[in-house]
Amino acid sequence: MRVRNHIVLPQSPPLQREAGWGSLGKQHLPFLQWLQTYPGVFITGTDTGVGKTLIAAALARTLQSTGVNVGVMKPVETGCPMKSGELMPQDACYLKKAAKVTDPLDWVTPYRFRDPIAPWPAAIREGKKIDIRKILAAYKKLQKAHSFVIVEGVGGLIVPLSARMDVIHLIQALALPTLLVARSGLGTLNHTLLSLQYGQGHGIRFAGVILNETVSKTTLADQTNRHVLAQKTTIPIFGPFPHITRLERTDRGIEQSKAILCQSLKGVMLANQSALR
Repeated sequence: MRVRNHIVLPQSPPLQREAGWGSLGKQHLPFLQWLQTYPGVFITGTDTGVGKTLIAAALARTLQSTGVNVGVMKPVETGCPMKSGELMPQDACYLKKAAKVTDPLDWVTPYRFRDPIAPWPAAIREGKKIDIRKILAAYKKLQKAHSFVIVEGVGGLIVPLSARMDVIHLIQALALPTLLVARSGLGTLNHTLLSLQYGQGHGIRFAGVILNETVSKTTLADQTNRHVLAQKTTIPIFGPFPHITRLERTDRGIEQSKAILCQSLKGVMLANQSALR
């Protein structure tokens, strides 16, 4: 492993070093085509509220519209409102709408909690415990039903799911390439680089970082952060994904975010992504 300013950077070719992580030829494919050479992708963030669900939904609709049999999963969701006597995971329902799937909610979100807090305390307050085996069982059902599965995490890498399990342990168990969603503005350099360093130090393979404008008014930091990150790490940096005012959780809103994502990734070839060589 090479280290640049304390950021761990994989040597050439990083995805060749472990079974199941592909071949040299994949580096020359367009990003979305390369991504589909794997059974799925895990989408995590540097924080909560950075736009993971927005990006996951846009990616799901993009793949679905090109004929990919894509499934979606948000294994754990908190802050679920009660509807007809059942906790309804709003993010998971949005992902299902984006992918145009009818999979049971028990597959898509096996753990749903009422309180809008971290999963571990949310589970404790309801007298429950998150078991990774239940999540993996649901994921395997989705794998059988779909050729590609998008899994969205909750919060960031070290958000606790239980006393001994964080989100990063779930990523390790699923063994999926990971997209990191980060804010484009001031403060994201530290959050993003720390997330990359911690994740790579625990064997996480990042497919890229997607910067997202979470507020309508951008600053000089939004304009420069992408270039700074590109100098600090060889992991591909995409975006920034422009802010969408009053995003509708409707089909029209999904199509809008899909169009923006396609534009953000348009022409991106892995041949110029040194992290994948």
